[in-house]
Amino acid sequence: MLDAGGKEQRFKLIEQTMDIGQVVEQCQLLGVSKSGYYAYLKRKKAHRDAKAKRLIRKVYKRYQGK
Repeated sequence: MLDAGGKEQRFKLIEQTMDIGQVVEQCQLLGVSKSGYYAYLKRKKAHRDAKAKRLIRKVYKRYQGK
């Protein structure tokens, strides 16, 4: 197992190198679970979606719903 920092850092490394190899192999190499990696991606997407909604609301309010 390689030490690439905390789990979050390991998940980021897998995400950045996904085209190089299989997720399963990368998870094994870095000592994280495949389900943990996919949960990380889901949390990341939810955070991005929430951020986008806040921006849309801000623009909507700024232009008084127009």
